[in-house]
Amino acid sequence: MAMFGPGEKTIEIHIQDDLQSYGAFEIGLEQDAAVWPKENPNRFKMTFEGDSICQGSFFSGGNPRFRLDRIVAEMIGCDHHYNNAVGGTGSISDLSGTKTTYAQRFAGVQEFGSDIHVICGFHNDTGNSGAFTSASRRAAFLSYLQQCRTNLPKATIVLLGALPLRGDLIAPGDLSLHQVELDAKFAFDTFADANSLFIPIFTSSRQRITSTAVGRFFMNATAPYSDGHPTPVFYYAMGQFIAEK
Repeated sequence: MAMFGPGEKTIEIHIQDDLQSYGAFEIGLEQDAAVWPKENPNRFKMTFEGDSICQGSFFSGGNPRFRLDRIVAEMIGCDHHYNNAVGGTGSISDLSGTKTTYAQRFAGVQEFGSDIHVICGFHNDTGNSGAFTSASRRAAFLSYLQQCRTNLPKATIVLLGALPLRGDLIAPGDLSLHQVELDAKFAFDTFADANSLFIPIFTSSRQRITSTAVGRFFMNATAPYSDGHPTPVFYYAMGQFIAEK
């Protein structure tokens, strides 16, 4: 136990722990002492919307430490965040009517009262529940961005490029995630909103993944890690990539 003498003291606690989700600390005080927590300048509300990659993979389900929203929020010092993502969905994909699109469940984001809204995923908008075209994707992306601005007039809107599963085709092509990202960028440019940011994944000079999504960022075909979702390495790398923007 650390003992401090009389007078005003500043206490800073630094944690480096990638395994535990939460930590607990106890500070003993004299009867006439008090604690004033330092104000967090980034105490804004941040929301995430997306698919199963944003929602969390095999690892994330059991440990929030590996969730994209948690990683980004901690890296930029935000302590108030909410993940509204649902696996199997997208801007137009509702998994053949069994789930909701981003727009259909927007009430969760609006109720939270987001200051920063991050939209990411789009994996399922390649056509997991129908033959989606560039035109239909662009229209859906633009409509959702406009919905965000109408209902979150002061929020910063962040649109992230497409995120892959293991083995996904990323190289240019009509049904690839590369094209999905181009469609998202087209909608973003049409949106033309001054308080918004587009972060490309496959179409930037800092491209992290090449023609096919394989390697240490993704789970292999060996049980129980056979669903092809990203590994914690991916989430930390992508979280840093988003946070630094």
